[in-house]
Amino acid sequence: MVNGTDQDPREARVAAARSPLDRYVWLLWVIWLAFFAYPIQALFNAHPSPLRAAIVLAAAAAFAVTYVWNIFKALDEARTGRGTYSPWAALVILAAIAVALTIGDRSTWIELFIFVVVSVGPSLPPRQALIIVGLIVLMALPLGILVGGSPIQIAQGMFQSAVSGIAVIIVGRVIVLDRELRLARGEIARLAVSEERLRFARDLHDLLGHSLSLIAVKSELVSKLIPAAPERAAAENADIEAVARQALQEVREAVAGYRQPTLTSELESAREILTAAGIEFTFDRPPVGLPAAQEAALSWVIREGATNIIRHSRAKSCTARFENDGGGLRLVVRDDGEASNGTGPSGSGLTGLRERVEAAGGTCEAGPAEGGGFRLAVTLPVKAATVAQPAGRSGATGRSGAA
Repeated sequence: MVNGTDQDPREARVAAARSPLDRYVWLLWVIWLAFFAYPIQALFNAHPSPLRAAIVLAAAAAFAVTYVWNIFKALDEARTGRGTYSPWAALVILAAIAVALTIGDRSTWIELFIFVVVSVGPSLPPRQALIIVGLIVLMALPLGILVGGSPIQIAQGMFQSAVSGIAVIIVGRVIVLDRELRLARGEIARLAVSEERLRFARDLHDLLGHSLSLIAVKSELVSKLIPAAPERAAAENADIEAVARQALQEVREAVAGYRQPTLTSELESAREILTAAGIEFTFDRPPVGLPAAQEAALSWVIREGATNIIRHSRAKSCTARFENDGGGLRLVVRDDGEASNGTGPSGSGLTGLRERVEAAGGTCEAGPAEGGGFRLAVTLPVKAATVAQPAGRSGATGRSGAA
């Protein structure tokens, strides 16, 4: 059941994008009604019979009502872009009444063709409107000759109609472009909000996925150590508390929008979680002098790689190596476990990681490694001169040291 307050999303966006000036724009067309004064004055100056005056005034009133109705419908169509209104009937009625009054009463009614041409601008697309205005202007020539107008009057009327019609077409086009611009701005704002939500969701996944994996691994270790080594179990439990507090702080920092991970901290964190899971982790010392955005991208690679190894690979060992690759820097994370590593349909970690790397101008490759295991390789366009050579390799426990 549709609620009476329901509104089409596009109509809601159009309504939200409307300018306060939209409610007054019709005045630009209504002011043309002042041209009625001259032919009506000429009618009464000729002292027509009551019947003739009534017929002429009724026709003029019908013309004015049709004109105003068409303008309001056409402007509403221009503002909303619904595409449901056809102006042809109204334009034909206006032209017919103008011709009938001009021929049947007096030549001063030829002024009504100005109303016809200014009705065309907001009613039709620009190309069609120009064609119709041109036809109306050309029609004014034989009509002016038929009613006995002077060449100057005919030329003046044609020029006036042409200029008025073209000016109103331009105004109508401006109204449409203004609506499209406001809609585009609203859509850009909506997409920006949506993108920010996706970014925030990805950050939370990366932050909490790593920390919760570490908590889960250490909790399993504590349950095994309690009977045999209660003192070590207590120490691991203290680590769990510290990791939980750190995760809470990271979430707060992510919400505040200023958290920037570093390679050193992420490598140490990865060493800790992998060692707790019984996985040997060997890694190069991180390069120095990296731009902040690219260091952050590589840090997320380390974090996501370690998290996926814990969750999916059942590996015994893992390595993280930094290599200079021509004009870029490559980080390769490889393990000897199973080759799924979160690449299944339900895994969102590697998808988010690719988005981060591509945003930094790099490429990301993930898949089975030669000889077994899983390989995650990321290349970023970092100039070799700005990146120091790795100073050494870690030992078997992941502690930093010379190779």
